[in-house]
Amino acid sequence: MKTGLKENLKESLHALAHRKEFRIAVVLYALAAAVIGMMFASCAAGSVWWDEYFSFWLTEQGYLRLVYLTAHDVHPPLYYCMLKFCIDATSLVGADRIVVAKCFSVFPYVALWVYSLIFVRRDFGWIVSGAFALLIVTMPNLFTYASEIRMYSWSMGFVTAALIHLYQVIKDPNSIFAWCALSFHTLCAAYTQYFALLWLGLFIYLIVRNRRALVRFAIFAGATVLLYAPWMYYLLRQINTYSEGSSGAVNWGDWQQYYVFAFYFPAAWKDFHWFVSAICLVCLALAFVRHRLDAVNLTGLIGIATFLAVSLSLT
Repeated sequence: MKTGLKENLKESLHALAHRKEFRIAVVLYALAAAVIGMMFASCAAGSVWWDEYFSFWLTEQGYLRLVYLTAHDVHPPLYYCMLKFCIDATSLVGADRIVVAKCFSVFPYVALWVYSLIFVRRDFGWIVSGAFALLIVTMPNLFTYASEIRMYSWSMGFVTAALIHLYQVIKDPNSIFAWCALSFHTLCAAYTQYFALLWLGLFIYLIVRNRRALVRFAIFAGATVLLYAPWMYYLLRQINTYSEGSSGAVNWGDWQQYYVFAFYFPAAWKDFHWFVSAICLVCLALAFVRHRLDAVNLTGLIGIATFLAVSLSLT
């Protein structure tokens, strides 16, 4: 019986290896893995700037004092607690604390690489999942945050994972796993960075449109809010403190700067960025055409092309 199972597995792998979509995906996943490897390599640089030093300093405090200090800062405590646990655990084997702290910021990209292989591939196919894995590690400007001792990559990772599970919830409102995963990543995102809360507007809009999910939405959303309630007081207090100390309202010029900032890519990586963007655009175009080029897919393709064009023009 084991021999027959082994032969069936070999036949399945052989058939998969001869599929064109799989071969393209292997290249995309390999490129994404190479970029992640470059991120880890960049962590060897031991220099840190002020915000990174503050993150590292917090990990030297006890957990209770760490939470107390973050309650009086401008960020929630989850990232710092996870970072402290990682540094303390690896210090037992003599690992360099600065390098470990920097590598910790790369882990969300590794997790999303695995997510694309499991969840995105299952829902959208090999080519789309491979392009997703590559695009997620070559995003303009955010690439520079990969090795910073800050919470931004983790915030991005939690929000992206939540959106992936949100799609699963909309696709199958009866999936308890999807609901639990959505609630978990939403809660983690909220406890990691306050700006991650902005995506909840899309979350609520999509769920409310799917009326079959309203009951489960009320249950899981209520549980998520309840679990976040202990920190709500500090969130409101920090918002009030920031608004009193702010120099003024955000104007149109500020929004333009934020937009350009999101698309900026280091000039030293310009050629590499062109190469990766061209590959992703071609693969996504093939994926859309191969399945069905309806209005939704065409809009998505145009949107991705516009994103790549704008980001490349700013490098």
